[in-house]
Amino acid sequence: MDKDFKQWLSENKNLSENTIRNYSNRLKNKIPEKMKEINFFDIKKSLYNSSIEELLSIKKMFDLNKHGLKDWNKSKTIGTEALSALNYLIEYKNNQNNQVVPPLNQILYGPPGTGKTYNTINKAIEIIENRKVDDNEDREELKKQFDEYRDNGQIEFVTFHQSYGYEEFVEGIRADVKSSEIKYKLEKGIFQELSKKAEENYVGSKKIENKLTLKEKIDIFLNNALENKIDFENFAKKTTFKILKITRDNIEIEGRRTKEIIRLAKKDLEALLKKEIDLDSISEIGLEGFFALINNFKKFNFEDNHTSLKTYILIIDEINRGNISKIFGELITLVEPSKRIGADEELKLRLPNSKELFGVPKNLYIIGTMNTADRSIAQIDTALRRRFVLKR
Repeated sequence: MDKDFKQWLSENKNLSENTIRNYSNRLKNKIPEKMKEINFFDIKKSLYNSSIEELLSIKKMFDLNKHGLKDWNKSKTIGTEALSALNYLIEYKNNQNNQVVPPLNQILYGPPGTGKTYNTINKAIEIIENRKVDDNEDREELKKQFDEYRDNGQIEFVTFHQSYGYEEFVEGIRADVKSSEIKYKLEKGIFQELSKKAEENYVGSKKIENKLTLKEKIDIFLNNALENKIDFENFAKKTTFKILKITRDNIEIEGRRTKEIIRLAKKDLEALLKKEIDLDSISEIGLEGFFALINNFKKFNFEDNHTSLKTYILIIDEINRGNISKIFGELITLVEPSKRIGADEELKLRLPNSKELFGVPKNLYIIGTMNTADRSIAQIDTALRRRFVLKR
């Protein structure tokens, strides 16, 4: 994108080559370095792949002179060029966005071997990064970006087949056979899990720090640590650990030396922060992990590290091979753009097993693929045809 942006500056802003080169340097190096210095956790390696929301957050910090950014921009080494470059990049991205608005629900279709599943990587990155992926971009780098978003929980992938159902996709009762006694428990499916995660982010992005609950602060803190691979120091043993995974109930950490995976309960972290727990109920190794987390939690600046709006992607391969009525059930209505959480006609339905209210937020995109050799376009489920944009 750097090349396209510099060409746009040259054609539309009548700037010298030297100024354009300086602007590019500020966006690729100077501003990201400064953002890292002040611990602005949303920043990426360069600003070109950041969303407009992230760029506007940085601009607001400049305007309010937070962390002395306005003064830094006026320094001899920067020469007011950082903010100017940032403003031009926002204008450039706005122009690009006016040209392409991705649909919330789309299906890529075609005969076998035409690269439908292959292209879902490009489509996902285009939606998340709010840009157009060029044909000449390095495939390995794109795949690496895709995998990073997937590891961070922003992308999920599932394949439909004739045996796939509501229980796997939304929620269902599963048998737990780990012990000698068979127990049954209710488990969330991939669609509900991703929708809940996207909804938490959507709601959190609209809150300011003094309105955040302790639980919401914990989620912001943990997600920031996971995404930025932050090291936590265990003072007792002079070792460090990172958060490997965050589930609905647990935090999984791994020590640098032992490589042992330890699970810490989120509810115990919340109780420790509230000072409402008996320390004897937690193992010594668990306490060491909790105290390291709590030490960093108390230093965390929630004002600067507010929840920024993220985009989430659910990729459904072979979407036409599944029984849509059986898999989505009554929830097919909720994927309509007008029924999404945050839309004017927002709608939530109560799930039959958990009895929880459930909705699909408007920051969750669904990309399906369809092999036309299995079933013709004319015969696909009417529910899909009404709610999804079909693309070759």
